[in-house]
Amino acid sequence: KELNMKIKKMIKKLLRLNRFDDYVDIGYNWADSFKDFIFKNDLPKELAKLKNNLNEDSKSIIDLVLERLICTTPRKNQKALIHKNTLFNEYELTMQEKIIKEKLHCRYAFKYNYFASETYYYHNGLKFLNQDQIDKFITNKIIIDLGAYNGDSAYIFNLYNPKKIISIEADKDHFTQLQYNIKKFNLNNVIPINKTINHFTNIDTILENMAMGGSEIGFIKMDIEGYEMLALNGAINTIRQNRPILAVSIYHNIEQFFGAKALLENLNLEYNFKVLKLSIFHPSDEIYLLAIPNGG
Repeated sequence: KELNMKIKKMIKKLLRLNRFDDYVDIGYNWADSFKDFIFKNDLPKELAKLKNNLNEDSKSIIDLVLERLICTTPRKNQKALIHKNTLFNEYELTMQEKIIKEKLHCRYAFKYNYFASETYYYHNGLKFLNQDQIDKFITNKIIIDLGAYNGDSAYIFNLYNPKKIISIEADKDHFTQLQYNIKKFNLNNVIPINKTINHFTNIDTILENMAMGGSEIGFIKMDIEGYEMLALNGAINTIRQNRPILAVSIYHNIEQFFGAKALLENLNLEYNFKVLKLSIFHPSDEIYLLAIPNGG
C-alpha cells in the first residue's frame, strides 16, 4: 500500500509537470465482453454478417472499434497509461484540437467538464440525415428519446421542430434534472417519463398507456447502458407500425454490437444501416447503429 501511494504521488507530480500530457489514464468497463467473445465465438463469421450491406465507412468503424476494445483498451479492473496517438487516429486528434481551440463546448446551454460530442456535435445521429429525411421523419413528428439523461438530447432534438419528444429516463437524479431543464429552456413539447430498467424498455406498452399506439413516431434514439436489445424487443410493434429512423448505441456489450442490426433485419422492414462513431474524446464510446427505412 505504501509503495502504491508513493507511485500515485509520483504520477500526480509528473502530471503537474506536464510530463504525461500526451497520455490517457484508462481502464474501460465495456471492454471485457468484447475480449471474451473472441475465445468463444467465430469472429470472422459474425463480422461478415454485421458488415453485410454496410458502406466502407461503417466497416472501417467496426474494425477500428473492435481493434481498440479487444487489443488496445485494458479490462475494467485494469489501468494503463496509453499514448493518445495509440488511442486516437489523426481525424479524432484534429477534431479534439478544433473543439478545444474553438471552445465549442461553450456554445451550448448545458455545461459539462467534457464535450458530449454524440449530442452536441453529431446530434445523436441526426447530422447524418439529409434534409428530405429530416423533413419526413423529424420535423413535426414524434421523437422517442430513450435514455434522456438530463434533457441535453431533447434540447438538441427540439432544434429540428418535432411535434413532441417523449423523454424516458430511469435514473431519478437525472430525471429530476430533466424536469428542471424542461422548465428552464421552455421545452414545452417534451414529455418526461421516469421508468426503471425493468419497465422503460417496453416502448410499445408505454405508447399504448399514453393512448399513442397509433401515433406517427419518426425517430427513436436508444442509449441505455447496455439494455438496448431489451428495448428493441419491447418496441417491435412500434417499429413495425411506424418504420421510424432508429439510432441505437451498440458499444456497451458484444451482444448488442452484433445483435441489434440482425434483430432489425429479421423484421424485414427494408432498413438501410450505417455504423457511426459519435465520440471524439473516447476511443470506443458512442458507437451507434443508424437505421433508415429504404426510400426514406
